Amino acid sequence: MDVQKLHHSKWLRRLAVALAAVLLLWGLAWLALPPWLKTQLETRLGEQLGRPVSLGQIEFKPWSLELTVHDFKIAQAGAGAGAVPQLFVKRLYLDAELQSLLKWAPVVDAITLEAPQLRLTHLGQGRYDLDDVMDRLATKPSTPASDPLRFALYNLVLADGAIEFTDAPHQKTHQLSQLQIKLPFLSNLATQRDVVVVPQLAFALDGSRFDSAAQSTPFAQSQKTALSLKVSKLDLAPYLGYQPASLPLRLTSAVLDADLKLAFEKTSEASVRLEGQIQASQVTLVSNAAGNASPSPDLLAFSQLTLELKDVQPLLQNVQLASLTLSEPRLSLTRDRAGRLNWLALLPPAKASPATADKAAKPWKVSLDQLTVQGGQVLWQDASIAAPGRLQLSALDVSASAFKWPMTDAMPFEGQARFDGASLAFKGSTNAQSMQLSAQLADLPLAVAAPYLAEVLQPRLDGILNTALNLHWQAPVQAGQAQQLEVQLPQLTLDQLTLAPVQRGKAGKTSLASIKQLQLRDVTIDVTGRSASLGQISVSQPQTRVLRAANGRWMFEDWLKAQPPQARTVGAAAVKSSASKPWTLAVQQLDVQNGLLGFVDQSGDKPVSINGSAIALQLKNFSTVKGKSFGLNLAARVQQGRNEAGRLAWRGSGKLTPLQIQGQLTAQRLPLHALEPYLTEQLNVELLHADASFQGQVNFAQQPGGMRLKVQGDTSFEDFRANTLAQAQPFVPGEDLLNWKALSLRGLSLELAPGVATRFDVKETVLSDFYARLILSPAGRFNLQDVLKPA
Repeated sequence: MDVQKLHHSKWLRRLAVALAAVLLLWGLAWLALPPWLKTQLETRLGEQLGRPVSLGQIEFKPWSLELTVHDFKIAQAGAGAGAVPQLFVKRLYLDAELQSLLKWAPVVDAITLEAPQLRLTHLGQGRYDLDDVMDRLATKPSTPASDPLRFALYNLVLADGAIEFTDAPHQKTHQLSQLQIKLPFLSNLATQRDVVVVPQLAFALDGSRFDSAAQSTPFAQSQKTALSLKVSKLDLAPYLGYQPASLPLRLTSAVLDADLKLAFEKTSEASVRLEGQIQASQVTLVSNAAGNASPSPDLLAFSQLTLELKDVQPLLQNVQLASLTLSEPRLSLTRDRAGRLNWLALLPPAKASPATADKAAKPWKVSLDQLTVQGGQVLWQDASIAAPGRLQLSALDVSASAFKWPMTDAMPFEGQARFDGASLAFKGSTNAQSMQLSAQLADLPLAVAAPYLAEVLQPRLDGILNTALNLHWQAPVQAGQAQQLEVQLPQLTLDQLTLAPVQRGKAGKTSLASIKQLQLRDVTIDVTGRSASLGQISVSQPQTRVLRAANGRWMFEDWLKAQPPQARTVGAAAVKSSASKPWTLAVQQLDVQNGLLGFVDQSGDKPVSINGSAIALQLKNFSTVKGKSFGLNLAARVQQGRNEAGRLAWRGSGKLTPLQIQGQLTAQRLPLHALEPYLTEQLNVELLHADASFQGQVNFAQQPGGMRLKVQGDTSFEDFRANTLAQAQPFVPGEDLLNWKALSLRGLSLELAPGVATRFDVKETVLSDFYARLILSPAGRFNLQDVLKPA
């Protein structure tokens, strides 16, 4: 019995000691915490804001965790003692709970803000008397990414608030008074607290009263309250002059409509939801650069934006939108002379991010059931090139559905537009890891690219483009893998493709080159693998004339414009960076039909002119891969002037690396005399006429030691006429020297190989209707022995 009494006695003594300790701690907190908290708040908060901060009496009840702050003041900039404060709060009351310690997050039963008064002055040009505070807060280092703060705040009340707004440049003062804000709770924690506040928003603005409506079911098993807010045709124009100058964009016009419901539901967990519709009309945004000293072009404008809110829970970072409809948006994209894009110039300078973050920030979850863009327009203006470029995308309609962020699921989309007279249609799907896109472009004039081609190309390129395109992109699946990007062109057609000289800013009537139609089929470009595969290429009626001027320059040498040294350096660096894996090209079939090629060389004493017509070329299974063979067939008519045309045909095969060509060559009456100016260095005669023919096999191969050539077949030279050279001083005309009707060499065999003597054999020679003028010199040498000039 005595032992039991002794045990109870010890327990009572311990309880008394514990109660005494608690009471002592409460007493110390009640007495010491208010003055310490007042000193810390005035000092630390004043340093953060750069303004004097003062507080009246602070009351703290440690047994109920209730804190009351009286007469909280933030002084105006440069104001002396006794001046009206920038911000004054008569009373701030907080009723915290012990659950805050258990959940390691603030849990507050009530927050009351009584009679807050804010004085704000507009100094002009978007500047305010609070800019110094905002600038100080903006320069504070950003905290590492982390999860959002967890909290549970109940029974929030702002009573009898007031804002005095002074517009100094216009000497106007706006008064917002009798501000009442009541919210049942704001919480992202699962906690049970009593709710006694019905949501409300009310105020008086310059004498006009506003009050909101609330509905509540306080006796239901799930307590529900809702705050309704309706705004109709609110023109923001009178208030747009008060936008801060620090904003990158400036709103110049807007009309706002809203029908919103802020719903509070308290069951096992508290939830705050926003539902309803927001509509903005007649919106125009311009750049806020240079303090808006001069008018700036519209960056973005639209006739109407309608946003249907499905279930928005901002405290849980969850946004569900039913639809977003954008009507007649007009987007302006410009690039200045320095190459700066107008939208990128609005972004703030990049800040150095922490080397590592303890925890990645919790991402927001956003979903959108339906996105619709109607009648959009995108205008591109480029001042960075010599002839400013201007492109326009109009009648843009886009529809997308099932958008989610993070983009784990595919979002289907489709749309259409007009692009400088051409029609564009597209559809596909995308997520964060992949994208599939199909597009069709019809009747696009290549002239839209003329300002950019003019930077590198002297002639003007014209034509009409029609194409279908499929694009597939896949992000790396595993670390170390490369992304995949593949472009497919089921069909691409270029009609009336012409390259014409530019005359006084316009293309000349005479084309340098032209193609009636160029058609590509089954094209696949693997950008990651650096390979291109073309199924079929059809070229119809290509025409050009290769000209070499009297100064020895080829015509195409003047087509490309000289690039500045910096551009050449950048281009060389780009080629060098991609040299590790060269591109490969494969062409299944190339067909050229009814081509016309003219050749004129005016660089010598005599001009050379020869034409090829009815050119037909067929290339099969061509590849730049080493060792791959291809088939090559060629047919053409060759003539000089209006003379009868000869014929040329080739049927064979070859390899590109190492270069090999073999096949059957057939030539009928080729005008060899057309090349006579090139033979003057080898001949001491004037070649008037010679038609060359050949039928046989030709084999050519490039070997490490040199080239190997083997020719076998029959050849002939018909209607051959050559005269002696005319003498200039005194002028003596040339005389008939040599002619024949036909010289046939049958069974001809020619072999050239590195390190081996040249072999030339002829099995049979036939010469008909031969004439030669023979002169024996005093030295006993025939003139025909000197037809060829000595080497």
